[in-house]
Amino acid sequence: MAEVQNEHLDKYKKEISDLDKQIQEFKEMNSASQNTFKGDIQKNQKEMDKIISEIQSNIASKDYEKASNLKEDLISKSDKQDKILGEKNPVYQKIYDLMEKKNEVTSKMKKANIQYYSESPGIVSTKIDGLEEKFSAQRISNYKLEDFDIVNKENKQQNENGQVKVGTPLFKIIDTYNWYIMSKTSIEHEKELKEGNVVLVKLNKDNIELKGKIEKVKKQGNEMIVIIKFKDYLHKLYNDRYMNLKLIKNKYEGLKVPKEAIVEEDGIKGVYIKDISGIVRFRAVNILYQNDKYAMIKEEDRKNIEVTINGKKELRRSLQSFDEVFINGSKVKEGQIIN
Repeated sequence: MAEVQNEHLDKYKKEISDLDKQIQEFKEMNSASQNTFKGDIQKNQKEMDKIISEIQSNIASKDYEKASNLKEDLISKSDKQDKILGEKNPVYQKIYDLMEKKNEVTSKMKKANIQYYSESPGIVSTKIDGLEEKFSAQRISNYKLEDFDIVNKENKQQNENGQVKVGTPLFKIIDTYNWYIMSKTSIEHEKELKEGNVVLVKLNKDNIELKGKIEKVKKQGNEMIVIIKFKDYLHKLYNDRYMNLKLIKNKYEGLKVPKEAIVEEDGIKGVYIKDISGIVRFRAVNILYQNDKYAMIKEEDRKNIEVTINGKKELRRSLQSFDEVFINGSKVKEGQIIN
């Protein structure tokens, strides 16, 4: 269900709120008035009850003339009671008028507040930019690099500030939880980005990582379009036309050390650490990934790892989480004492 409000709705809400306050004030005034005249009201009621009883008796005894005279007295007493309690009370009349006015404003408010019901379940979005038909799952195979320029030129919110012109769409229903990202990248990534591959994407928004499947790759010159399909997190992203993201080609978990810390001893790659006695010790490492700045080292479950020296397998101490690593391994050597 979606609710659409016109520009007068807030005005009507305020009017009703003001009327409610006035009605309450007059009700309190009326209540105070009744308390003031409580004795007169009770006395008048008793007199009315007595007259009614006498009228009934006179009618039973067929003394219609006397009954008629008593009727005039009853009307007079009843009129007096109405002036205090009933419709002839000016305060009561004021309350009645205010209630009538409130009903009128409420009727106008209902017309200003229209509810729409969808025939199918989905997510309601009021963010419409006019590109809904241009960018859809049914047109995946048709997209070109030029479509990015279309987005830049035509992406404009049609219902800004919550107001729309007559004939403009009010909202849209997103009835699927599959969604797509279309990205433009260099053709040098062609080998890594193939249709059917599952990739990991990191979105700057909320700093989340999502797995997606590459649905389409289209090359044009030195660039290519990559379209990735996702099934999760739509409830957080359905209003976003643009996204800042990073494509994660490989993901490693381990111990990160500077590249300069990596050294080689007896043909084995490792790092130098300072042990608890202040002595420099060599620790063998298993490098998972390395670039021009740092290396990602596998965090071993055991304190020793198996290495091969001159064709023979040996156990060497491995790097652990809290070891103090020398940033520049070429500046120290095994057995050196560090104060």
